[in-house]
Amino acid sequence: MVTTLMDKFRGRPAFVTGGASGIGLAIGRELARREMKVALADNDADTLKMACSGLPGSVAIALDTTDASRWGPALDEAEAELGPLAVLVVNAGVAGTVCVLRPARRSRHPPQGLQPAAGSGISNHTGDMAEWLKAAVC
Repeated sequence: MVTTLMDKFRGRPAFVTGGASGIGLAIGRELARREMKVALADNDADTLKMACSGLPGSVAIALDTTDASRWGPALDEAEAELGPLAVLVVNAGVAGTVCVLRPARRSRHPPQGLQPAAGSGISNHTGDMAEWLKAAVC
């Protein structure tokens, strides 16, 4: 039997923004098909509820990705329901300028395995992805 990279994530939690419809929902469905636990996050509560009803074991997380104060609670809610996140898919589109990092808070270094953009000046270290993300988002 051939083992793929995705096999390593079987049974582990994933968090997908823009998960109520379109590409985000398609990603969520594929991750669930590959036996991952899926938290779908979106700001459209009604559509999100319908999306999750079609994905057994998924969790609906209300999240407006443009509201920095909501990221921490959304990630906490997902982890409380599913366990420590293994995959983060930031799919929701945001128009305009959005602050991505809070340089003065905690570490700006993502945990090992979370690949920063080339030339970003951010290096990998061991740690928890959700904790880093909660500290890094504005």
